[in-house]
Amino acid sequence: MATTLYSATISGVAPHANIIAYAACCATSSLAAAIEDVVIDGVDVVNYSIGSNGPSSLWNEFDTVGFLNARAAGIFVAVSAGNAGPGDATVGSPADAPWLLSVGSATHDRAFRSALVSLAGGGPIGDLVGRAFADSYGPAPIVHASSAGDALCLNPFPSGTWVNGEIVACDRGINERVAKGANVLAGGAGGFVLANTADQGESVNADPHVLPAVHLGVTASDELRAWLNPVASTAPGDGSIQTARIQTSIEVDPSNGDIMAGTSSRGGNRAAPDILVPSVVAPGVDIMAAHGTNDAVEYKVISGTSMASPHTAGAAALLTALHPSWTPAKIQSALMLTANTAVLDDDGSTPATPFDMGSGRIDLATSARTGLLMDETEANYLAADPSLGGAPRSLNLASLADASCCNCSWTRTFEAVEPASYDVLSFGLPVAAAPSSFTLAAGQTQTVVFTASTGSLPSPGWSFGLVEVSETTGTLPTLRLPVAVQPPAAISTVSTITIEASDPTGIETLPGLTSARDVTNLTAEVHGLAKGTVAIEYLTQDPTNGDPYDNLDDGTTFVVPLVVPAGGRRLVAEIIASTAPDMDLYVGSGTAPSAATQLCASTTP
Repeated sequence: MATTLYSATISGVAPHANIIAYAACCATSSLAAAIEDVVIDGVDVVNYSIGSNGPSSLWNEFDTVGFLNARAAGIFVAVSAGNAGPGDATVGSPADAPWLLSVGSATHDRAFRSALVSLAGGGPIGDLVGRAFADSYGPAPIVHASSAGDALCLNPFPSGTWVNGEIVACDRGINERVAKGANVLAGGAGGFVLANTADQGESVNADPHVLPAVHLGVTASDELRAWLNPVASTAPGDGSIQTARIQTSIEVDPSNGDIMAGTSSRGGNRAAPDILVPSVVAPGVDIMAAHGTNDAVEYKVISGTSMASPHTAGAAALLTALHPSWTPAKIQSALMLTANTAVLDDDGSTPATPFDMGSGRIDLATSARTGLLMDETEANYLAADPSLGGAPRSLNLASLADASCCNCSWTRTFEAVEPASYDVLSFGLPVAAAPSSFTLAAGQTQTVVFTASTGSLPSPGWSFGLVEVSETTGTLPTLRLPVAVQPPAAISTVSTITIEASDPTGIETLPGLTSARDVTNLTAEVHGLAKGTVAIEYLTQDPTNGDPYDNLDDGTTFVVPLVVPAGGRRLVAEIIASTAPDMDLYVGSGTAPSAATQLCASTTP
C-alpha cells in the first residue's frame, strides 16, 4: 500500500444544510452571473474559494460589488484569503473587501505524521519529521534525484533508473507535489521525500502520495541534502550507500492545531490599508473530504485557504439557523469577536499577529453565545468609498487598523444580545476606550471611541495589540478586537521651536505642527523683557549733524551706557517722544562711541 489506511466518521460542518453548487469558475461573465443567481435564489450563505493575488478595486470590480449586493440582500459570504503566504501584503481580491469574511488557513488537531528514521551510512543525523498521508517503508537505500539529473523531479524518470527500491528525495518547486512522487515511481523508486527549499520554508502537507512518502520543511530538508552529500549538498555521489526508513503515524492531539499554514496569505490590506485582513482563520491544512467526480465515491486530503473558508461558511450557516434575525454583518462580528487568539505562526512557536490570523481561529460554540454584535449597512459601505470622500476605517468592523496613525481613533457601535455589563481593556498597545465600561439591556446599543497612542512606536512599521471587552460576571464570552497601527512613514525631528509671544500671558498656536510621538522631554526657556530705563534730556541743534561722534560733550548729543546681561536675547532702544522735528538714534558696543563701534542707527525723521 502506498497510502495508509485510515478509518473515521466524517461529516460536513452543517450536515443538514441544503447545498447549491454553481458551475461558474472561472470566466468573469459566468462568475458574475453566478453571484447574481445567488441573490435571485435567496441562499443564506456563500463560500467563494476563488480569487486573484492582486488587490481589488473594491467599489468597482464585479465580484466585490456583486457580493456587496449579496450582503445587502442578507447573504453571508466567506472567501478564501489566498495561498501566497507567508509574506506580508499577500491577501488578494476579493478577500480584501470589508463586507466579506476573508479566511486564512491553520492546522487542526489531527496530524498525519511521517518521518525519516534510522538514517545510516553517513555522518550522525537524527530523525527528520514531516507529514504525508502514506504508508511506512524501508529500510531502503536513499538518494537525491539530482544524482539522476533532475533535482526537481519535473518529468517521469526512465524505468530502471533505480533498481533497489530506493527512497528518492526531490526538491520542491515548479510542478505539483504529488506529481514528483509519481515521476520517481516511474523510475523504480520505492519511497519518496519531498524536500522544501527556502521558497517554501517550513510549510508541509500530508498529501496522499502514490508511494510511501514524507514531506519535510526546509530545515530538515537542508539537513538531509547536506547529509546525502557532505561535500556538495546539492547532489549525492560520494560512493557510500546510505539508508533510511519512512515511518508514518496518525496523531490526534490539541497541540497539533492552531498553527498557521505557511502558504496562507497575510495582511496588510493593499486595497484598503485601514481594513485588517484576513478576518479570521479556520482549519485548512490536511483536510479530508469528499473529492469524487461524476458520482464517484472518493476522498482526498487537501490543504489551502479553499479548505478553510468552507469551514467558516458552514459555521455561518449554523449561526444563521440558530439566530435567523442576525444580519450577515452581525454573523461576521460574532465569528470575529469570539475567535481564539492562541494561534502560532507557521514555525509552530511564534505567536501569530493580526496580519497572520486576523481576529484568530473561529470558535463556533463561543460565537453562538456572544453577548455583543456589530452591524453595518449597505449605505455605509458605499459611503466609505475613498473616491467619494469616504474612509473605510469608519466602518463598524470588529477590528481596528490604521496605516498612518498619529494618535488615531475609531468609533465602534455594539448591540447587546442580552442584558450585561462590560469592561474594556487593551493589551500590547496603549488603546484608550471611551467609555471604558458600560451596561446594556437586550437590544440596546453602545458607541465606544477607541484611541491609540503611537508616540513610543517605531516608524515606519506595524505594531499589534488587542482590545478585550469582558462581561463583568464572566458568564458570557470575552470578546476581542485586534489592533494594527503604523505611525506615519515620515516624521520630522524638531528639537527647538521659537514662539514670538505678543502678550505676557495667553496661548500661542503654531498652525500645521503635529506630533506622531509623545513629547517626553520638553524644556521651556522663557525670555521676557527687563524693565526699561527712561532718560529725559535737553539738546541743542548740532551744527555738524553729519557726524554724531565729532563732539560728544557740546550738548548736541548724549550717551546712555547700558550693560546687556549674559544670555540676553533682545535690546530695545527707542525715542519715545520729541519736540524736535528730527532726532537720530545710534546703538553701538564698547565704552567709546564711534563710527567703528556702531551697530545700527535710526536717522529717518
